[in-house]
Amino acid sequence: MTKAEAIRILKDIEVSSSKELDDALKYVRSSGRRSRGVGSALGAGTGAAVGLMSGGSPLQRIAKGVLGGLAGGGAGYLFGAMSGNRDRDRVYREIKRRKDEKMSDLLDQIGDKASDSLRKYIESRHQGVQSHDTPYGVFVGGQGSYSGDDRLILKKDENGRPILSLLFAGINSSVEDSGSSSAHSPLAERFYNKNRSKFSDVQANSVFDDPVVADAYIDKIVSKIMANRARTGQYPKMRIVGYSAGGRGVVNFLKKMRERDPDFKVDEIIGIDPYQFPWESIPSSLKDSSNPVADKIVYSRLADNYTGSSSKGLGRVGDTISNTLVSLLGKKLKGISANTVVENHMPNISHTDAEPMYSSALEILSKLNEKKKNKENRK
Repeated sequence: MTKAEAIRILKDIEVSSSKELDDALKYVRSSGRRSRGVGSALGAGTGAAVGLMSGGSPLQRIAKGVLGGLAGGGAGYLFGAMSGNRDRDRVYREIKRRKDEKMSDLLDQIGDKASDSLRKYIESRHQGVQSHDTPYGVFVGGQGSYSGDDRLILKKDENGRPILSLLFAGINSSVEDSGSSSAHSPLAERFYNKNRSKFSDVQANSVFDDPVVADAYIDKIVSKIMANRARTGQYPKMRIVGYSAGGRGVVNFLKKMRERDPDFKVDEIIGIDPYQFPWESIPSSLKDSSNPVADKIVYSRLADNYTGSSSKGLGRVGDTISNTLVSLLGKKLKGISANTVVENHMPNISHTDAEPMYSSALEILSKLNEKKKNKENRK
């Protein structure tokens, strides 16, 4: 069997695995809705019964019954949701196991030299299973919908060089491509959707928390990078952007890329007041100054973490509350290794002012690139 024939079989395995996954996820989503409904009903009934049977006056028992029903219903819904997520993970792991077995059998059928070459090809680009429509995350943590059919479009930087630019969004947002869910929050409408055309792709920070889409997304990125290299002879420039909790999206993206290639490096990282969750940290693979994961990093942050605002009156009060909650509940992103790191502290802005922070970071990167260009020209 030749390598070309093996690659054709590999594509057939990918297609069949994707169809199997899509069919399985449809069933799991349907059973998940039933589980949540049954859990809510049983929980509400049990809670109401316990409340009604408790002591006190008839009015007190009724009140306890109502409260017990509400509490039990909520607990039952969460239990049903957790059960559905476990089923989803179990189904995905099983389909991925079958796919991996088929790929292993394929490698056993070809010669050692071709097998080694194909093995490297598979390890870099085919670790996940592509799906056609997979929702992930929840709104409060940032949600989105992944599809293997969505195209990654290379943009152009200021010098006309192809650039793969990825934006990872924060919490309380949706980054769907279209439809009524495309702007669940004013912030999503003001920045994510408004600037979508500037990016090769936009995803919620939670894309890497979901096992169904995490490896599939990285597969798609790697395939795009390698396809551009095969066509042009060079890798595209890469710029990674994380806004708010999108900072953890940047970290998790880099972590997964470094798992595949310990020397992987992006050209630019932009942090728009970026954060991680309090319990998260920077992996050691991203902190090694002898092997930086980026050439340049610009963190655009608030000069005043609490009262920073360009608004007046109630608007300033709202900004202060938002700034304070983010500062107290989030962990500032820092510690990623790079050749150049710029801390860009901006006055009179709030955490929700993503646009000026992003624009300022682009200006700084442009100046750094121009300085580097002039230095090279003088040599």
